[in-house]
Amino acid sequence: MQFLDLSGATTQILCERMFPWELFTSCGECFGGGLNGFAQALWQLHGSALTDEARETMMDPAFLTGRIMRHTAPNVVPVGILHFDYNMLNPWALDLGILTLTSDDRLIHNPAVPGLVFVQQTVLYPSILATSVKRGPLTLKFTRELFFHNNPTNPLVSITVRNGTQSGSDTLITIPLSALTTGSGEYLVNISTNYFWELIFTFANGDVAYFFRQNGLNLAD
Repeated sequence: MQFLDLSGATTQILCERMFPWELFTSCGECFGGGLNGFAQALWQLHGSALTDEARETMMDPAFLTGRIMRHTAPNVVPVGILHFDYNMLNPWALDLGILTLTSDDRLIHNPAVPGLVFVQQTVLYPSILATSVKRGPLTLKFTRELFFHNNPTNPLVSITVRNGTQSGSDTLITIPLSALTTGSGEYLVNISTNYFWELIFTFANGDVAYFFRQNGLNLAD
C-alpha cells in the first residue's frame, strides 16, 4: 500500500488499511453488534483514515466509553450511528492490469492501463450501545455526540422508530436529522421492548434502509 498513489481515495478513508471489514459487509439489515461491535467498527474506521481531517469526523475510540456513559441512565440507552463514504481498492484492478505486483510483492499502479484504482462505498452502521436492556419500557436516546459521519454524498434526512403495540398496530415516530444537528442535538423516543421494533433510515435520494432489533442484544426480566 505504501507504494500506491492515494490521491484517488477521495473520502480519505481506505478500508484496506484495516482488516477485517466483515463488520461492515455482513451486518446487513440488522443493528450492529451492540456496544462492543460499534466500538470495533469505530476503531476500524478510525484506523482506516488517511488524514487527521478524516479522523476528526469520528472520535478517538479510546474516549467512546466515557461518552456513552454520559448518555446512559436507568432505562435510557443511547443509539450510535456511523454513516461514512469510504474507499476500497477496485476489486477488478489486478485482473484488469490497473494494479500490478512487482517481483518483490509491491502493489503499484500500472500507468499504462487506465482505470479506477479505488471505488467508493458507503457504510451505515447503527447500534444500540448496550449489551442488554430490560423488557418493557425503554427510552432510546439519539444524540449528535454519537452520530459520526463525513457528510456522505447521499446524506440521511430522517430516522423513524417503528414499535409494535399491544393492540397490534404500530407506532411510528420520525426524527428529522436537523434534531441531531441543531439545538440540543438530542432526541428521546420511548418504546416497549416487549414488541417488535426497528429503525428506518431515509436518505436524501429517497432510498430507505431498515434495521431490525439487533442480534445479540439480551432482554433481561
